[in-house]
Amino acid sequence: IRGSLQDCPGQQGKRQIFSTANDLWQLDLISYKWTAIQSATSPDKRAFSSMVYAGHVGSLVDAVVVIGGAQMDCMRNNPPCAVPQPMKDIWLIDVAKKETDAADTMAVFDGIDDIISVQLPSWYALCMQTAIEGLMLFDDRSADKTSLSTLWLEAWTLLATRVVARTILFDLYYEDTPILRWYFESVGSDVFCVLVLKPGKVEVKRWGPIQQQMIGQWHHVCLTLRFGRVYSPTDYDPDVVIAQAFMFIDGDTVQGTGFAGINIKDNLRLTTGVTSLYVAGNSPSVDASGYQNFKGNIDRIRLWWPSCPHTSDPTRCNPYGFLHPKLRDGGRSPTAKDPTTNQPLTEEDVRIWHVAQPVYANMFAGSVRAEDAGDLVVSLELNEKEFSSGSIVNSAAGGPLECECLPANVSNCNRVSRLSATCAGCDDASSCTVDACGMFDVDCLDFVDFTDPRVVSEYASKGSCHCRNAADCPESVKDCTCPAGLTRSCSYCSLSMNISADGVFTCNASDCPPNSPEIAGPWCPEEHCEKWECSCYNSKDPNSIYGGFVEDNKFTGVATCKNECPNSGVPELNTDLHCEKHFACCTEWKQNGDRYECVGNTTNCNIGMCCLPTATARGTKGSVSGASENAHLSREKSVVEKNEQQGKQDGLQLSNRSSQRGSSTDSLRAATCMPSFVPSPTSGECVCSNQFNYVLKGSQSNQVAGETNTIHLRINLQLDSYDPSAYDTPVLDAGKQPVVMTISGLTGSNTPSGLIPVSCGASIYSTCVWAGLDSYFDCPYLENCPAIEVLTATGRVAGSVDWNQDTGTLKFTLTQALYYLSLLETEGPYLDLSVTLENGQVTQLPPTVSATACAKDGVPPSVYLTSSAGFFTFSQHVVVAGQDTAVSYRSSTGTGIIVGVVSVSAILPEGGSTTAGVADETSFGGVTSEAMSRLVQGASLTGMEGKAIKITSSSSVTGIEGSLTMSVDDNLRRRAGGCMVTSDKTLNICLRGKTGLYHYDAQSRLWTPDNNVTMSTLDVDNVSTSQLSPNSVYTVISSPQCCILDGTAKPCGERVCLSSSPSSLSATALLGGGVTSRMPSLSVTTRPIIESKQALDQYLADLATSAVPVPTRVGWRQYCPAGSASCTGSVATSGWIPARFGHATAVTSGNTLLVYGGIGCAATSTINGKTVCSNLTEPLSDLWELDLEKVVLGLSAMRLIELSPALGGMVGMSMVTLGTGSYKVLVVGGSEQSYNSLYLMEQKVSPYTTGKLVISEVEYNAGTTVQSSISTSYEMT
Repeated sequence: IRGSLQDCPGQQGKRQIFSTANDLWQLDLISYKWTAIQSATSPDKRAFSSMVYAGHVGSLVDAVVVIGGAQMDCMRNNPPCAVPQPMKDIWLIDVAKKETDAADTMAVFDGIDDIISVQLPSWYALCMQTAIEGLMLFDDRSADKTSLSTLWLEAWTLLATRVVARTILFDLYYEDTPILRWYFESVGSDVFCVLVLKPGKVEVKRWGPIQQQMIGQWHHVCLTLRFGRVYSPTDYDPDVVIAQAFMFIDGDTVQGTGFAGINIKDNLRLTTGVTSLYVAGNSPSVDASGYQNFKGNIDRIRLWWPSCPHTSDPTRCNPYGFLHPKLRDGGRSPTAKDPTTNQPLTEEDVRIWHVAQPVYANMFAGSVRAEDAGDLVVSLELNEKEFSSGSIVNSAAGGPLECECLPANVSNCNRVSRLSATCAGCDDASSCTVDACGMFDVDCLDFVDFTDPRVVSEYASKGSCHCRNAADCPESVKDCTCPAGLTRSCSYCSLSMNISADGVFTCNASDCPPNSPEIAGPWCPEEHCEKWECSCYNSKDPNSIYGGFVEDNKFTGVATCKNECPNSGVPELNTDLHCEKHFACCTEWKQNGDRYECVGNTTNCNIGMCCLPTATARGTKGSVSGASENAHLSREKSVVEKNEQQGKQDGLQLSNRSSQRGSSTDSLRAATCMPSFVPSPTSGECVCSNQFNYVLKGSQSNQVAGETNTIHLRINLQLDSYDPSAYDTPVLDAGKQPVVMTISGLTGSNTPSGLIPVSCGASIYSTCVWAGLDSYFDCPYLENCPAIEVLTATGRVAGSVDWNQDTGTLKFTLTQALYYLSLLETEGPYLDLSVTLENGQVTQLPPTVSATACAKDGVPPSVYLTSSAGFFTFSQHVVVAGQDTAVSYRSSTGTGIIVGVVSVSAILPEGGSTTAGVADETSFGGVTSEAMSRLVQGASLTGMEGKAIKITSSSSVTGIEGSLTMSVDDNLRRRAGGCMVTSDKTLNICLRGKTGLYHYDAQSRLWTPDNNVTMSTLDVDNVSTSQLSPNSVYTVISSPQCCILDGTAKPCGERVCLSSSPSSLSATALLGGGVTSRMPSLSVTTRPIIESKQALDQYLADLATSAVPVPTRVGWRQYCPAGSASCTGSVATSGWIPARFGHATAVTSGNTLLVYGGIGCAATSTINGKTVCSNLTEPLSDLWELDLEKVVLGLSAMRLIELSPALGGMVGMSMVTLGTGSYKVLVVGGSEQSYNSLYLMEQKVSPYTTGKLVISEVEYNAGTTVQSSISTSYEMT
């Protein structure tokens, strides 16, 4: 009934006019949206009819039945009918989704136990035999995990019910063990899809909330997996890990929890493969408590298993490319690049065409394209089946093929095993397979036998071998380095020494004269050394002990050379070169034909101390201490002589110096010092006694070699206490007690020794006082600082400091008081000094700069300067167009190290200036801590000694044309691939890294290589770039080889192939797993026939807006008495329910429909030639039964049920069934007198009636009735 307002004719106001309707709408109980039901025909308009859902009736799937009602519109005709016209027609409609393709079939799952099982092809569980150096290893069914590479699951699904429990969509098994499960789950009002590994143990990923309306609508669902191979500690074959997992609905990405927080290697590891797939539920042999089966429809099930990812996949050669590598600061720098933008692709950016292009290309097609068919393993169109067994046709026969080259079946084959097959287009893949993982993946080193010297030698030559103790260091492997403090030296030489008139030559056993001594190991020509050791002796260090005792610990890796001999004796000083009398040595050999001639020294081989085979009386500890005492006295004498030559010194009075010449230290301490000075206990000088605590800070204005550089030094006083009100009191009264300060260590400058000018500033209001200003504010920075003096032989010189170029020392005296106003000064009391020096021409490591000042005991403490990196290193060199600029520095050993060469052809525009210099994070600066934090995990700087090159340009420079070549530090590169400690704790084994030249992009905050870094860089000596930018940092970076997962290298780029031809290529599928009761029914599909993604999007958009009526499976159909074509009129027809409205209906067991009560027609009349009802009956009491199956077939389907006791007449009541097997219904409520709804429509006042809520229980099969009534809400009678 619809109501509308109409004007009252000839009167003011409006009245409500009611009309009937005949449209049908459905309400989606998930989205709460109404959608019209589409049907070509429909019942006449009516009111007060009864509609019930009957479900499956004959050929109808979701039958809805409408019976009777009242035709009301005639009451507004002219002339009108007197009463509503009761109706007796019966209409059925099948509201199930309309079938879309009669030739296509879908599976309908009941949500209880219906499933489809798929037994995967035999090659998934092939037994493998692998030959390794003649040893046959047999793997009894676990080898199938190596076939896991890329997997795509797709299907068209319609979920028919709200997700209450976890609803299984797909289940993958290894034999009877569930491995991977995808299920739907509701959280509140949201629906998620969850993937779990070994259900109940690890949640791999959770997608959602799913934005699409999953319930009641068809959707294409695609689930993808990508696996990576990792070392297995328990099996010869590798395990696999889940490296990627994505979900796409209708071709659109469903965002989910990422892998960023998951330890992929440990938590997503599979130790078996998969042998079977279950659709819509779990295997009946496995308990799945807490889960339920899928209820709804599924069509076109496909499982793809390509040997390699598709060529369009940005991670084809690296399964971890959307996530890794990680950066040191926790960020990520994915290697995957979007092919359209060349921008990095993260996990969140992935679309279906990135990882499953064949699925996207074929999702709307009935058959797969020929070029993609080889990757399809399972394709269930569900159109054909064998009814007795439930077997359904799998139209796919793709999957991995036999390896085209294996030693077992092809001669001249270099492939080690099926695990070394690689994907086309992956350039480095042949070096990154599992078979070779011992050379790049530290995990794979667990299976390497490091007790074999040949193996250790290989790793030492390609990577690095470091011994953790001396005793276990392989004696036949030269390249194994020793613990810190020990030297790798020869311990056994195959040659002897022959001393003759012609000179000293080597000889071997066959040509040596008698008594030719064997050459001691450290002096053996390298190629003739047969054994090596970790020794305390270093032939370049005269303080080392030849034959000294080594104390070490392999568990800590720490070694110590103790000052004793292995036999507990004491090392002897080689004061008279007697050690060489016990060893045959030569400091330099020259090859002469087939032997070597000694052209060095044989009697003085740089031995400071030695442990002789037999202890001697020489070289006691006493003699050592005596030598130290003599050296001490000699130093004291030189100090006295030096002081005497210098003349008048700071704070020292020389009136009695002549009497002290040649005196002892005690007599030096007796020197007479000026007031506020005390004698030094270690020298003849006097030291100011006005001791104070301070810190020393420094900065500079210019790092360019050879240019002037203003050095700024700040001396910050550290006050123990301070009275802010005593602002007129100096915090350091240097006017009364001068402060002599020495700052040393500024070595390397080109400025010659002498007095140099000094400028100064100080905390408020010091310089105002020094400048003679009567002010506390705007105190100036003073040139030629009057508070700083130098005391010379001719007198005081203000505004200068004493500079010593050799020692890099600045010496001066503060002669003015230092003040401090805490209210105006935030940085505490300080003295600032500025001096200008000329930078040296050679870049050097930062010098150790320290200061000494006053001390009460005459021993001033050293305070070390703190500064930013690069202080006084002269690290920048001017770059000149057309010239090569070598960027180098002097190392801690004094060796010149060339970091790289900058060759610039043009600086744009002309006139701009550019410098290039050594850079790092700590010593030279230029590489920020942020830049270091953005390095890839496991990567390291491998330029010479880990240095970088920084190019600095003036603001006018817009471009640089030229190139940069940087040297690779091979020692660092050999450790860049990752390290491990052998199980016996004797060796550290490291792998080398691949290397490239990188530029730090400050905008993206990423280190980017100039070229793709490949495995060909494992041995290069240098790397280059021709892409130079102003104000940029370049460096050599080495990182683990192959593909990086959590900072370590992993195999990648591998292709799945089989060791032998598979015995079965096709998967087999069974409805219900072959059990009839579990078989889903197969029906004509209702899946929408859509041919493109665009059409699908439009279809779903229309559904979302209810813009398009829902087509039904079968439209409205009318069923009339005795199969007649018309049901018009209200006259009773024999064998057919009389016309009525306001009645009650209920569907009971066996598709039986009961109709009870209502109001019928009592009398008729004729209006305009038509017979119409003129009077209505009292409420009816009859109960009718309709067999809907017969109704559909057009058979006699009705009977009147006689009840005892009989029911009373009722209208407007409800009738509900009490279960399908009980043959009972309840009639609830209603009226025995009038129909209030009718009075309301006619806008009449309904008669006042009283009564109780009557409930009648009717067992219609037996014809009995039991009545009860409720008089109040608390009482039932």
